[in-house]
Amino acid sequence: IMDITERKNTEKQLEELNQKLFTIFKASSILQNLQNPEKLANDIITVLEKNLKYENLAVLLLDNESDKLIPFALSSQNKKKNLDEDKRDMALLNIKMGKGITGHVLKTGKTIRLNDVNRDERYIAMRNSIQSELCVPIIVENKVIGVLNAETDVLNAYTPTDEIIFETLATQIGIALHNSQLFQRLQIELEERQATQTQLTLLNQELDAKVKERTQELSAQVEKLNKSQKAMLYMVEDLNALTRELKTEQQKLQISNKELESFSYSVSHDLRAPLRAINGFSKIILEEYAPKFDNEGKRLFDIIRENSRKMDHLITDLLSLSRIAR
Repeated sequence: IMDITERKNTEKQLEELNQKLFTIFKASSILQNLQNPEKLANDIITVLEKNLKYENLAVLLLDNESDKLIPFALSSQNKKKNLDEDKRDMALLNIKMGKGITGHVLKTGKTIRLNDVNRDERYIAMRNSIQSELCVPIIVENKVIGVLNAETDVLNAYTPTDEIIFETLATQIGIALHNSQLFQRLQIELEERQATQTQLTLLNQELDAKVKERTQELSAQVEKLNKSQKAMLYMVEDLNALTRELKTEQQKLQISNKELESFSYSVSHDLRAPLRAINGFSKIILEEYAPKFDNEGKRLFDIIRENSRKMDHLITDLLSLSRIAR
């Protein structure tokens, strides 16, 4: 009976770990999309709610002007109020760096996992029923820009595995937010450059019209002055000025293309993060639970790790191709 119970417990743990691995993979797939930053964060929260049943999730970002944590994306699970009201209530807490659990994580850049919030004097209650809290920093380029936070009414709700999952996702969220913001800035720059290109086209048309008009005037003068060499030199100077302007705009377009190539390289390079998580967790399962698996189970995990290695090789090839293109 004990063997059966132990086996069932092991199977349950494996099932939960597989679900968490799947959730990381699902979240990583979402984070590869360069979409609106707020929609991206909301999608990640939805995945965590649906697959791992986390409650009261929030992505809070630092507002550099006020030095406060601002609600960026919130969980909709078990919410009777609408999210806008919830965001206003959270903003009224006036959480600054070093204040409360989230403010402390923002200040120190270190994860806090509380399995009984009532024993920590730093905790600031937004809901009286909360018992456990897990808060991890969102770090971009060695700078804490916000936190990923979860709360629940259950005591001792969060485990070290939950902490690893949250830290992994927080890292990816930070990278995705940074890339998304960078992508939006590039889009704005491209739109501005396209507008400049349109203006340049109009200018070229105007210059063409002026050149034609000038040519006609010069032709008339040539006829009057018996094809004066001086009039021809004026027209050559106008054409040289137009050529210089065109060369300048071509240089701007070349710079823009180099920036896009660099951006593509950065996005491809960030694909390694989810693969490391999948490969790492798969390795943990094989090392800790190998005796529990039959040959088929081991074969399936070998397939997972082999495919991870293949994907890593593909990413390496992509990076090599990007270097060649640059």
